[in-house]
Amino acid sequence: MLANNEFDLTALNQFVREESTDLEELRIALGFSSQSEFLDFQEAWKSDLLYLEDTYQISELDSSSLADLIASAPFYQTQSNDNCDRLRRNCVINASAVYTLEALGCSALNLTVIGGVICYGVITAQYLSSVDTCTIQWEQCNE
Repeated sequence: MLANNEFDLTALNQFVREESTDLEELRIALGFSSQSEFLDFQEAWKSDLLYLEDTYQISELDSSSLADLIASAPFYQTQSNDNCDRLRRNCVINASAVYTLEALGCSALNLTVIGGVICYGVITAQYLSSVDTCTIQWEQCNE
């Protein structure tokens, strides 16, 4: 769902820089149309994290081991021998691994109160910024 949203990376980075606690600002920057949609997404993400923890014990993995686990998922399998495509894939996998481990830490907080929501907002801004960097590197590689 997050990948389908029109997020505002500039606004997200400003949110993090200013250490804002404005949940409405965060919701809009992440591209959610309503606060309830934003909170529903966070609850679904927390549920997914609990599933990953129960199934793979991800809290016991370092980011490199988690990246290997993520890379084995069919979504990330690529038949491309293009080094630029492989560079972007690996970059996104590493960003996803770090994001997942950080999100696991945020999930310990109550996502209905400001601390959990802000934690989630900060790590999401960092993740989206990392993925944007992956895309820039891929575009430069293809020039």
